[in-house]
Amino acid sequence: MKKRYRKNSKSPLFAAYSFAGYNVAYAAKGLSRGIFDKRTYQSFWLSAFLILLVFLSSLGWYVFAVSARVGEDYKLQRLEKKIQSLNEEHNNLVVRLSQEKTLDKIEERALTLGLVPSFKASYVALPSSAVAFSQDADTAR
Repeated sequence: MKKRYRKNSKSPLFAAYSFAGYNVAYAAKGLSRGIFDKRTYQSFWLSAFLILLVFLSSLGWYVFAVSARVGEDYKLQRLEKKIQSLNEEHNNLVVRLSQEKTLDKIEERALTLGLVPSFKASYVALPSSAVAFSQDADTAR
């Protein structure tokens, strides 16, 4: 046996119950509950729409966050490649510098500049207490 309830029931029996989306206490007092007071299927679809809206906004935020992270990862990879190429270039320059500092290369460059080798070198021996001063240093005292 199925009980049937009316929307605007004045009976105190229905004051604390809800049936088919109607709050019987509000209906008994003649109060309106706003947009949820219309019909059950409208409140269901409104609830479903709100849940769907929250879900889609969360999904959109997630996609935005992931795409931002992918962009940052791409920048990071590009910078790492640049660092690696700069390190390789640095190593190549160190090797080239060590090759250019050899005595054979220095002699070769000196000859290309027109310098001649010196076979007789004479050195001047100075006493250990001899110090050279410029005239500016003497006048400054």
